[in-house]
Amino acid sequence: MNATPQPMISIIVPVFNTLKQLPTCLDALLAQTLKNSEIIVVDDCSTEDVLAHIGCYLDNSRFSYIRLEENRGPGGGRNEGLSHASGKYIGFCDSDDWVDLNYCQEGVALMEQWKADIGMYSLVRESDPPSRDKLYKCQYEVFMELNSDIAVKTLTYQFNAGIKIIPACTNKIYRKSFLSSIEARFEENMYFQDVLFAFHTLTKTNKIICIPNAEYHHYRRVDSIIQSFSSKHIDDFVKTFTLIKEYLHKNNLYDRYCHNYYKLCSHFYNIIIRQIFQFVPSEKDKKDYIRKSFSGLKKVIDLNEYFEYASAEELRRHIQPHINDTYLY
Repeated sequence: MNATPQPMISIIVPVFNTLKQLPTCLDALLAQTLKNSEIIVVDDCSTEDVLAHIGCYLDNSRFSYIRLEENRGPGGGRNEGLSHASGKYIGFCDSDDWVDLNYCQEGVALMEQWKADIGMYSLVRESDPPSRDKLYKCQYEVFMELNSDIAVKTLTYQFNAGIKIIPACTNKIYRKSFLSSIEARFEENMYFQDVLFAFHTLTKTNKIICIPNAEYHHYRRVDSIIQSFSSKHIDDFVKTFTLIKEYLHKNNLYDRYCHNYYKLCSHFYNIIIRQIFQFVPSEKDKKDYIRKSFSGLKKVIDLNEYFEYASAEELRRHIQPHINDTYLY
């Protein structure tokens, strides 16, 4: 009897109460032009009956289904999928998103050709009703090869390489042996877990490539967890950047990437403030959250370090964000 060949790629799909969008995601994965793949659906304790709705997919040997015994968030679902994945490469797809039909084939071919650890795809934002024009969160129109240092500096807005790199793991594929060698895992039940994962993988990689001609489609649901706000967002922001700082110190990278740490910390703190004003209706609650965010910020920044690495103009924008001229009258 011939042994089943190793899949070239495993796509891990964490699911939590997204049955309405899930068929779009799974249909796109089933129809991939690269057939030597596996799709691992990880049910993160959905209250919906996921198994009853995906039985037709499980008839295909490329699909497998795992239900977690307790809710562990997207990070926990991805970790569980990683522990079961047998592909040479690993990809992640959120259950309400989808990918182009040549996504796996284009990525695997270039990863094989260039012996890369990480491959990055363009990410398009999708919504209802669909936008007439494509809205890119990041776009890679041509092939590029990057080293670790350039990637970290591009991710953290220090270096303009003509492209944008986002922390999300979903628009990337990874060589499985690379993830295993650095023991890369996601924090569980935590917002911003992609940010720590990105720092870990980008600082350890030897080669990253940009993959043109295939795209990841991110569907932005109205009831998505990023369309609301709670104290947990602030707590997890503090936890994320505490862990990033600890990781950089542990690996003797802090002196090298201290500037980048503060750049990214500032970026995500600004997102916290924006979310407070976008999703919190009460004036009192807004002020309470801002007060809590100030308290949290003091735990993850050293003011003397921040003043050293931030430019005078960046400091001015924090103090006077809406003033662009200096005339007195």
